[in-house]
Amino acid sequence: MAEKLDVGGLIGELCKGFQLLMDKDKRVITFESLKKNSALLGLQDLSDDHLMSMLKEGDYDGDGALNQMEFCVLMFRLSPELMEQSQFLLEQALHQDFSLTIVWVANRKFPIKDLTGELMINSTDSIVVTSRSSGVIWSTNSFKVAKAPALQLLDSGNLVVSDEKGSNADVYLWQSFDYPSDTLLPGMKLGWDLPMGLNRRLSSWRNLDDPSPGELSNGIELHEYPQSIIWKGSRNYFQRWSMD
Repeated sequence: MAEKLDVGGLIGELCKGFQLLMDKDKRVITFESLKKNSALLGLQDLSDDHLMSMLKEGDYDGDGALNQMEFCVLMFRLSPELMEQSQFLLEQALHQDFSLTIVWVANRKFPIKDLTGELMINSTDSIVVTSRSSGVIWSTNSFKVAKAPALQLLDSGNLVVSDEKGSNADVYLWQSFDYPSDTLLPGMKLGWDLPMGLNRRLSSWRNLDDPSPGELSNGIELHEYPQSIIWKGSRNYFQRWSMD
């Protein structure tokens, strides 16, 4: 099956496998959820000791469970077919002329300094970025009004939370497009949303390797005639006057 998939399809299939095996409440694969759903991967004949050994082999952060990243890495390690396919896809990518641009960073001011970072919807129905050493690094407000909040990255680059059991799945409870970093993507809006109390403003990176906010920022100043302004620190650096 792996030979028929591109890189997006391959990772997508692994993510589907994670969804099947995970504990729906804890949103990680525990020993109990792995044992309960092992037949879905053809592992029903494995003993408890074998299943526990598999869990421990993939548990890099030592919390006794597998998050989505740990599960995907484990599947690559356990399957020679997937390993060969990933090497083939990497070789293909290296022969393509492309570059990746980071367009949004959640925890711009608070970098994760180890390899235990996780992005999830937690028990209080908030999006959180955590690390084992520092706890909660970044979070959003709670979505208690939602019956089944779901986190999704759209093709547009917009990271959104919607209510899977709500009456309108196209209405977002939260979206990253409301909190831009340094890049204005198609579909983004710049300026104020007064009913929501949002001030959407671009801000530069501190330097090429540090996404924390730099000196320059760009937004809309509320005025009788709203203006697009670039600030350098708190100083008005450049402004474009609105015209009738």
